[in-house]
Amino acid sequence: VGDRWSFLLLRDAFLGVRALMATAWASMVDVLHLVAAVGALVLALWQLSRGRDGARTPALRACAVALIISALWSCSVIALGGSMVLTDLLLSASYLAWLWLLYRLFAADPRGKGLGPIRAVVAALAFVELLQMAIALAGFGQAEAGVLEAELLILRFAAIFRLLFCIGALVLAHNLYVGASRETRQSLRWPEAALGLTWLYDLNLFTIAYLLDALPVLLAQLRGAVMLAAVALLALGTFRN
Repeated sequence: VGDRWSFLLLRDAFLGVRALMATAWASMVDVLHLVAAVGALVLALWQLSRGRDGARTPALRACAVALIISALWSCSVIALGGSMVLTDLLLSASYLAWLWLLYRLFAADPRGKGLGPIRAVVAALAFVELLQMAIALAGFGQAEAGVLEAELLILRFAAIFRLLFCIGALVLAHNLYVGASRETRQSLRWPEAALGLTWLYDLNLFTIAYLLDALPVLLAQLRGAVMLAAVALLALGTFRN
């Protein structure tokens, strides 16, 4: 009897510690998203305010809009969770906003006269992301109906669309940086690092999701930390240029 009671006490203690650790981890994830959202909003407002002295450029405005949408996504993760349809739609909107920033960086480059091929690639990637938004809405309907087979198929298609977008966006970012002049690279370094970090992380995330037929929860939760790092890189680039 004594051994049984000892076992039960140890089991309850272990379960209590595990529950406490899970709660602490969830709180830390929310804090990361909150700090990233606040940082993104502050940086976006500061960038928009620079227009008063004539320093506001189309690329700077595009960056501010992308930061605001990303902040809304982080707030949605905190309030609703990462798997809700509104959160997925906001993530897609942030992807489109960052893609637009990349396009504006191309337009600001001296090679901007030859933007025809770039426009075609950007349009293709935007179409892929719009399909991703349609997949998110379809997945919401299937989740309501409780159709597990359809949910799995939707997850696979969503992962494929994300992979296509991330690969295409990374190729564009690499092309922009490699083809830029030495002086231009100094100003492109920080936004390129932020965009590359975000899309490279999601490339690995959705590769694992496609292989496992499930979104890795831990890696998905750490996206708040990735966004915080991207905001810090963009802040460095804004202040240095």
